[in-house]
Amino acid sequence: MLKLQNVNHGDKIAVAVSGGVDSMCLLHQLLALKQQLSLEIIAVNIDHGIRGKASETDSLFVKNYCEKSGVFTYFKKVDAPLYSAENKVSIELSARILRYEVFNEVLALYPGFKIATAHHKNDLFESVLLNVFRGTGIKGLKGIEESAFNIIRPLLSTTREEILAYAIENAVPYVNDETNYDSTYSRNYVRNELTPIILKKFPSAITSVYNLSETAREEDDFIELHAKKLVSIKNGNVVVSLGEHPAVTKRAIILALKKCGVTKNYEKAHIDGVYNLSLLQTGAEFTLPLGVTAVKGYGEIIFYSCLASKPDFSVTYKMGETILPNARVYIEKANTIKFDTGVNYFDGDKIPENAVIRYRRDGDVFKKFGSGEKKLKDYFIDIKVPVRERDFIPVIAVENNVLVVLGYEISDTVKLTNSTVNPIKSTIIKGEL
Repeated sequence: MLKLQNVNHGDKIAVAVSGGVDSMCLLHQLLALKQQLSLEIIAVNIDHGIRGKASETDSLFVKNYCEKSGVFTYFKKVDAPLYSAENKVSIELSARILRYEVFNEVLALYPGFKIATAHHKNDLFESVLLNVFRGTGIKGLKGIEESAFNIIRPLLSTTREEILAYAIENAVPYVNDETNYDSTYSRNYVRNELTPIILKKFPSAITSVYNLSETAREEDDFIELHAKKLVSIKNGNVVVSLGEHPAVTKRAIILALKKCGVTKNYEKAHIDGVYNLSLLQTGAEFTLPLGVTAVKGYGEIIFYSCLASKPDFSVTYKMGETILPNARVYIEKANTIKFDTGVNYFDGDKIPENAVIRYRRDGDVFKKFGSGEKKLKDYFIDIKVPVRERDFIPVIAVENNVLVVLGYEISDTVKLTNSTVNPIKSTIIKGEL
């Protein structure tokens, strides 16, 4: 018996079968357990278009074996060399991308199924080494996940030697892929050239690396959990709160980048560049891929998805709803006073007829409630509004005199008093900047 993980009673499993010893042994073991565990099993075979007739022969071998075993085979031929040339990526990566596209097709066609691949402990060892050579973080030390989304890897705690022994003991037929011996491929080089040397000096290296990956997985989950708490959306922008341990903050930065659509285009230098903003003055910027800019705010880093210009917007002040480029404003008579986020109250009779709703302009002044007059820019600095957000905060104004900073504060000149007979409530609901 092989050691199987993540296989439960009643599972529907689509087994990725190449015809090699690993996948054939996985299929053989699952079929042996089919009745006992009430499993529903199909096979998925992919011809990657790399080895010509040899690939076709291997696929025919899989189809014949599955037919004799009463297993339906979902077959798909793809062109990894063409994909590699068109997208300027390696053959290895091309094959992987196309393979997972086929897996997604299968999952769409067969709801409730899981894809089972035959990755084992030696594969995990190779993946961790490759990740280390590429300069990995803690995520790379995890190697291959036992399960991710609808993909399971039942043999991950089983060694290649155990699989070969199972094949011999149970007379499991399989084919050999000659490309596995071509050490020009990175993984094959690690497998064929480096691993024998490592195991000669460190016989338990494969198990030790497996244990390392388990530890890395636990610690990565801990960091991820705390990093998520630092990421939020404010005024349509992704924000990372500062003050946590660097490891947690840097993970939060990665999560923020992904929310901005930067999923594969970032490097360690980008993460470090954004993190270093925390050591700089407010307003410092760092440019990232795909038009994203990170800006140091007050105790936070704000990610702007594009360098938006301030809209040229100005409409006459009126009761009811006003639609702005980044928000909706409701002006209505106040029957009761109940302060809440985005709400202001003021004396409607103190709003001149020529008042407008607009964004800030150079020269704007504001007489803060209970205080003296100052430049609107200085007011925003005092209340720590990030530089890039100041141009998108609507105001009620007459010429350069700001009467209400919508969603923030009213001017002392329009405050409610005991003689107020026309109390007005303004509510702002912000959207994307």
